Amino acid sequence: MNATWFHTSRQRETYRPACGCPLHIAPWYCPGQSEKISSHPQSICRRISLRFTGLFGASLILSIIMSKKIVKPLLSLTSSANRIASGDLANTVGNVGSDEILRLSKSFDDMRERLAGSLEEIRTHNTDLKTEWRSGLGDQESRRWSGTS
Repeated sequence: MNATWFHTSRQRETYRPACGCPLHIAPWYCPGQSEKISSHPQSICRRISLRFTGLFGASLILSIIMSKKIVKPLLSLTSSANRIASGDLANTVGNVGSDEILRLSKSFDDMRERLAGSLEEIRTHNTDLKTEWRSGLGDQESRRWSGTS
């Protein structure tokens, strides 16, 4: 760059030849870069776009990995919830995922166990009621034949 470009001594102090631009225009670019860096605007734009492309690619890969880590346990929980809804209370949900998803899977398993216990209690009460009803019918039939009320 030609020295006549500078109009003031302040401009001369704030210019980095390695970056190819004044610091007041791009103070964030080229910190500590060597003097060998090209000062052409196309190469600067190319370097910036490559850095942003790399950052975007890394964030995309990270988001795919994180989504698989979240989606897979949720699909397993959905499958377990559908089994519970269809009446299959024998199979455990299991410890699926980590952190909040793990707590959710444990809650599903507790719910399954409570539902199974409640269902068994209802079946026991139904059996007891049937037995009492049949024994009550038997008493009424024997009273009818014997003539006592």
